[in-house]
Amino acid sequence: MLKSGSGGNWTIYAVKDGCLDRQAEIELDLEPGSYVIVPRTSGCPMAYDTKTTGSGVKLVDGEHNIPTPMFISTLKDLFRKYDLRVSQGLSHIEFGAMLKDIDQPEISKDEFLQYAHRFGREDDELDKEAFVGWVLDQTKKNDEETMYQWLEKWGYDRNLYSFRERVFVLTVHSE
Repeated sequence: MLKSGSGGNWTIYAVKDGCLDRQAEIELDLEPGSYVIVPRTSGCPMAYDTKTTGSGVKLVDGEHNIPTPMFISTLKDLFRKYDLRVSQGLSHIEFGAMLKDIDQPEISKDEFLQYAHRFGREDDELDKEAFVGWVLDQTKKNDEETMYQWLEKWGYDRNLYSFRERVFVLTVHSE
């Protein structure tokens, strides 16, 4: 975070130390003034080789039929991309947008609510765990190639690298 100083000079006000995680938080008490927040991603400095070939990261451990930690992490990242209202839940409309992106038919509001209730939700949204559960159910119903195609439409390559976009959410609270 940069703070505007006298004469239009900008100085570093705060820095969040780098971490290899998909999410980082910083809490600050700000003095009156003008600030610029400069988000950064660890994706760029990793020098990802876009010419990498191969079958990609495994989505499910074939021996035990358990989703891999990287796949789960990617699904949680995907959830954040579609949680446009930052409500920690996907509405029927947000879920429908996700389905549209993978060329799947929209489900009715009743079907959506049944699925939400199946995962213990009493409101009208899917939380992160329910969303991950839905995708994992689809992984059982579809072959691995179909899931890779969906991931590509969602903006991930076969190594689960997000090539289309990164989500930055900024929340500011004042007293």
